[in-house]
Amino acid sequence: MRVLGIDEAGYGPNLGPLVVTASIWEFADHWTQGNWESAFRQAWRDIEGIKTAPPRIDDSKRLFSPSKGIQQLEQVVLGALCTEPTPPSTAAWPTSWPSLCERLKVTANLPIWHHDIPVSLPLAATEPALADAQARWRLVQEQTGIRLVSVRAKILFPEDWNEGLEQEGNKATLLSRTSIALLRDSLHDPLAATDHETPTQIWCDRHGGRLRYAPFLWEVFPDRLIDVVTEMPRQSTYRFRFGNAPIEVSFCCDGEQFLPVALASMVSKYVREVSMKSFNEFWRRQLPELKPTAGYPQDAKRFRADVDFARRQLGITDRSFWRAR
Repeated sequence: MRVLGIDEAGYGPNLGPLVVTASIWEFADHWTQGNWESAFRQAWRDIEGIKTAPPRIDDSKRLFSPSKGIQQLEQVVLGALCTEPTPPSTAAWPTSWPSLCERLKVTANLPIWHHDIPVSLPLAATEPALADAQARWRLVQEQTGIRLVSVRAKILFPEDWNEGLEQEGNKATLLSRTSIALLRDSLHDPLAATDHETPTQIWCDRHGGRLRYAPFLWEVFPDRLIDVVTEMPRQSTYRFRFGNAPIEVSFCCDGEQFLPVALASMVSKYVREVSMKSFNEFWRRQLPELKPTAGYPQDAKRFRADVDFARRQLGITDRSFWRAR
């Protein structure tokens, strides 16, 4: 069985990127959809040989805030990214923005701050804590046979966001198309099962109040018959075949209750926070007294006004800096 979880971070801000992530898991036939998550979580809590308390895998909104810090988020994410199948030379956790993007199979047009400001990872977690997290991921997967086989992401920086917004007309449609394109790429992921008959369950957090996703699935899989199972306020579910594999896709409220979606949420938030660190450090170099921003609308307006003169002097267009809507 293969299970995918897809979630985003950065849908609401005017500054910084939108990040959409998919986590791809596989497990043997003796696990079912009803018990594999509880088995993994129990092993995550109870695994022997690691003395430190297990960091939580949960909705990133419950784990991260400026007051809580980024340590727990970072332990889980970087630990996960160094235990999926990778060449031996890249078995350690990512140590920079380029290596983080490489591990997540990200291709994006990078803004100037990612070229000018190198960021070293980890941001806050200690190396012993990361080593424990890496070991926990490895041991739990060995013990349960439940494997995280790949994590991949799409990043839309302001210029790509604005271009997509012009094409799609609204940001909800842009999010849906970006997420379903990532879903398609994940089904083609070479690290995932090569058996084209492997049943696949896909969980996505709902995109705002949208109920109907079949048109987006038809666009990405035009030669497939998409069966609408249900389109209800709490969940919309669809079925089709990919090769000979039966695929079921559900868009649901509180999608982070599912382990693959929770991890996708954490990775998306972590990637956005790393990106915002580069963003803030770039502008602090221009204006040393500048107060950093998280990019959300009210404070983003203050930040935009504060850097306006410097931005114009640097030749950075509003389109590549500010996300419309």
